Amino acid sequence: MIYIYGFLDGVLIIPSFILEELQHIADSGESHRREKGRRGLEELKKFQTKLEDRLVILNKNVINEEVDHKLITLADEINAELITNDFNLAKLAELQGIKVLNVNKLANSLKPALLPGDEVTVRVVKEGEDRGQGIAYFDDGTMVVVEHGKYHIGKKIDVLITSILQKDTVRCFLQIH
Repeated sequence: MIYIYGFLDGVLIIPSFILEELQHIADSGESHRREKGRRGLEELKKFQTKLEDRLVILNKNVINEEVDHKLITLADEINAELITNDFNLAKLAELQGIKVLNVNKLANSLKPALLPGDEVTVRVVKEGEDRGQGIAYFDDGTMVVVEHGKYHIGKKIDVLITSILQKDTVRCFLQIH
């Protein structure tokens, strides 16, 4: 058996049309989108280095315009499981009988449960969207919105969780105590 990062069994197949899509995103005129595309290409290069012969770039043309539909069609054709962090792609693939590992769903299931009333320490790193808010992040990337946190940017502070908005990514709304 071959294990990828000690977790997945098998070979990781990256269709060439995914590389083309990442290159297209990396060449975008919008800086945020361009950064995402470049980061995606960099991460694939890291995978390629670490996984060596367990990562295969598949040069197979799939007749379809939408990348999501190409992935689903290809997964069906080669009897592969789909790994994604795209909620909508995962649902669409599951509806068509494709086995899916949703990475966000897995990560969220492994996060420790936080509840209103819990106290945590966070470092406020930037200003939030609403007046006076600050933004912090947990180690797992969970975004934390700190009411009145704008005045504590760059500092570690103890906060009390007042509410949690759970989606594919968890957002915690905190109030300084």
